[in-house]
Amino acid sequence: MNGFLRTTLTAGLVLGLLGSPPSVASPTPEQVAFFETRIRPVLSQHCYQCHSAEALRAGTLKASLLVDSRAGMAKGGESGAAVVPGKKEDSLLLAALKYDGFEMPPAGKLPDEVIADFETWIDMGAPDPRDEPLAAVDERTIDVEAGRRHWSYRRLAPVTPPEVAATGWVRNDIDRFILAAQEKAGIAPAPEAAKATLVRRVYFDLTGLPPSPEELKTFLDDAAPDAYERLVDRLLASPQFGERWARHWLDTVRFGESGGYEFDGDRPNAHHYRDWVIKALNADLPYDEFLRMQVAGDLIKPGDFAATAATGFLVAGPYPGQVTAKTAEPIRYDQLDDMVASLGSSVLGMTIGCARCHDHKYDPIGHRDYYAMIACVGKAVQADHAIDLDPAVSRQKREAWLAEREPVATAFDRFVATELPTRVARWLAAEAPARQAAAWLTLDPESMKAAKATLAADPDDTIVASGSLGPDDTYTLTFRTHQRGIKALRLEVPAALSATEGGPGSSGDGSVFLSTAVVTAAPLIAAPGRAAVTPKLKAVAATAEAPGSEIDKAV
Repeated sequence: MNGFLRTTLTAGLVLGLLGSPPSVASPTPEQVAFFETRIRPVLSQHCYQCHSAEALRAGTLKASLLVDSRAGMAKGGESGAAVVPGKKEDSLLLAALKYDGFEMPPAGKLPDEVIADFETWIDMGAPDPRDEPLAAVDERTIDVEAGRRHWSYRRLAPVTPPEVAATGWVRNDIDRFILAAQEKAGIAPAPEAAKATLVRRVYFDLTGLPPSPEELKTFLDDAAPDAYERLVDRLLASPQFGERWARHWLDTVRFGESGGYEFDGDRPNAHHYRDWVIKALNADLPYDEFLRMQVAGDLIKPGDFAATAATGFLVAGPYPGQVTAKTAEPIRYDQLDDMVASLGSSVLGMTIGCARCHDHKYDPIGHRDYYAMIACVGKAVQADHAIDLDPAVSRQKREAWLAEREPVATAFDRFVATELPTRVARWLAAEAPARQAAAWLTLDPESMKAAKATLAADPDDTIVASGSLGPDDTYTLTFRTHQRGIKALRLEVPAALSATEGGPGSSGDGSVFLSTAVVTAAPLIAAPGRAAVTPKLKAVAATAEAPGSEIDKAV
């Protein structure tokens, strides 16, 4: 520990000096019986394992809470008093049993009748005959400011390398620190490795691969004083150097070649980030730029493929591919938590995720600090972008395509300007069909009724009246259509229903007169604010009409 987690001992002896737990009225025999039969057995079976003096001795006490004594109940744990006599709403134990905020016991919620017993017990004043003294409990507190005073969070200060005796062994100041510790322990430095051993070490260290027999022989045969330095320079310049050392960074930022679990979304382009890290190490990119590009490369160099690929650092984690309305918010917070956790572990060398729920217990990261970092990456989202991988090549190909297109485009423009208008006019005059009148759509009746007669539809949808036929009647016809923008309606009356009749009407000469016409339109699906309307007919016309019975009188 670094002093960040502070403990305070609250001993039973202190309670003895200060007095026993607050005095309460002695419970009645009935109350004692209720506690012993309804309350204590439940506490013993479901709570003592984690919240008792025995749990304290075993090192399994949770939340500094003891429920095996009246004093422990009154004192409570890290969240406050477990039971407040007569006040159910303030009793955290009851809230935990109801799974309201807390969930106790964690193995499963107790039956409703058991919870009701605890409510009754608290209402009667929480009578408890147990007078055992409170066991000693280490109370843990979180002191963020104390943690920040730890040496690992302070600014670096100039340090003078220690003096050593074997100065001939030292090649740089780092060697002085190593040798000083060895001399203090009475350990002599190991002798210089043989060339065959040295070459294998440097190959594995810089490239992760062993030297080939030819490479081994070349180095062993090289007697020049700078043979080792030239070997190191050559390996540092090899592509394998970036591949070998990128693995360490990619492990830190939780990059994986696999796609995660079966429910995680596909990441077909995640390898671009891996390749960028390898290239950055091989190019000896400065560390500050290495970090900036990974956090905001797409903003620093918009449209640049390499800069955009670098931001895979933030979204390299596997995220669910199936997101519902209920899971969208928690999944989004999981993504943001993954981003700041990766920033903390890779850049700061510390854990951050614990502060998502509370002040960090081991690192000096407060709850507020955590969500301030979350706000910094709050707009970062995982997405695929179409980016030109090689703008120079694309530009050359486009210029070649434009050169080939030029004569074709010129000829086309000339044709459109000079020949096309004449050809179109000729085609319209000779080939275009005569304009036809708009076709009428026949509506199928959904229902029909008359005030006197009986209406029925023939197979061709001709509506025929029968039964009580008189000189006048009112017909109500209902049609259903999905047609929009209807501008006109046509009522077509057949010339005669049979060869022996003079007309379709019920009068002696078979004539038909339309005295009143009303049209009502209603939506197909009823909904609030969408009532039926009666549009006004603007104009009417008939193919034949008798004097005094003109069709315009019907509207």
